[in-house]
Amino acid sequence: MNIETKRNWEQSLSEYIEKRAALKGLVMMVDCRMPPTQIDLTLLDWTLSLALPVHVLLTKSDKLKKGPAQNSLLKFRQLLTDQYPHATAQLFSSLKRQGLEEVWAKLDEWMAYQSPEKLQK
Repeated sequence: MNIETKRNWEQSLSEYIEKRAALKGLVMMVDCRMPPTQIDLTLLDWTLSLALPVHVLLTKSDKLKKGPAQNSLLKFRQLLTDQYPHATAQLFSSLKRQGLEEVWAKLDEWMAYQSPEKLQK
């Protein structure tokens, strides 16, 4: 992608996120095998300043064994607790379909949606 296209895209995205009243939160994807990048932290800082909730999907969790994946999640959650209280995180694998229920529950929470099963209880 050339620089001009990238700048236009960044400007459009910034305007959308800052001005879109219907936006309830932002889902962010971070590779669970890597520490958060500077771009990840900048995005978390920015959304904190906007008071916009963020849910982080720690992707590719199927590439790690259970122990290292959980360790990655715990470290990331500690970072969020310490610096980004507006954000939550979970492990996610699109290949194994791991974490779908959790992210759907987060989206339902943001949209104040109750499934028919929950309404009957």
